[in-house]
Amino acid sequence: MDLLFAIKTRIKYLLHARYWQGHRVHSPYTFDLITNTIYSQYPYYSFTAIEKIRRELLSNRKKISLKGRTTTVSKELKRSSKSPKYAQLLQRLAANNDAKTIVELGTNMGISTLYLASNNTKARVITYEREKALTAIAKENINKIGLQNIEIIEGDIDTTLPATISKIDDIDLLFIDANHTYEATKRYYNTFKSHKSDKAIFVIDDIHWSPDMEKIWKEIISEKEVRLSIDLFSMGIVIFNNELKKQHYIVNYL
Repeated sequence: MDLLFAIKTRIKYLLHARYWQGHRVHSPYTFDLITNTIYSQYPYYSFTAIEKIRRELLSNRKKISLKGRTTTVSKELKRSSKSPKYAQLLQRLAANNDAKTIVELGTNMGISTLYLASNNTKARVITYEREKALTAIAKENINKIGLQNIEIIEGDIDTTLPATISKIDDIDLLFIDANHTYEATKRYYNTFKSHKSDKAIFVIDDIHWSPDMEKIWKEIISEKEVRLSIDLFSMGIVIFNNELKKQHYIVNYL
C-alpha cells in the first residue's frame, strides 16, 4: 500500500465515521448488528486456543518459499493474517446469521479459517489458498484444534473456483481476502453473488487498500440488492436482507 494514500485514506475515514457503538443508528437490525456483533466483547471459548496458535506462529522463524519470494512463518503471518480484533469479528458474524455454509478466499495459515469454523462445528467451511507452503501450515493448525468441518482447496483461485463453485450453494458467509485488485474482487463477488443464501453476509477485506479497492467497494455498495453496507476501514460488510431499507454506515472501528 502506498504510504501517502494510506494516510489520506485513514484521515478521510476518521472524519466520516459517525456511528461509534451504534450511536444515531435508527434501524433495529443494524443497531443490534453493530452493538451486539461488531462491538461485542464476548469471549468465545475458541478464542484462547486459536490465539495460542497465533503466538506459536509469531515465534516461528522457519523459512518458507512462496510465489516469487522467500520469507519466514512469523513475517508472513504479520504481513497477511487478520488481527485478533478482525478475525474474532468473523466468528461473531458467523454466529450472527447462524452460518451453515462459509467460504473464505485466502486461507493463509488458517487463523481466520479457524475462527470461521469454530462457531458451529457442523457448518461447512470451504477455503481457497494458492500457496502450497501456507496450505500445509494451515492444515497443521486445523489438526491442532481438531476441527473436521474445513475443506481447503489448494491452487490458483482463478483455476480452482470455476471447477468447484457449482458444488457450493446457499452461502451464508463469504470472506474475500485474496487477490486485492479491482478485477479479481469484482470477479469473486459476482461469482458468489448467484450462490448466496437469503441471509448472506459478504465480508470484503482491505476495502481501502488502494484506489482500485475503494472503487470496487463503492460499486458493490451502490448495487440495488445490497441492502446494508458497513465500512469498518480494514474490511467492509455487505448484507442482502430484502427486509431492510437500503443503508450505508461508516463505523468507527479503529
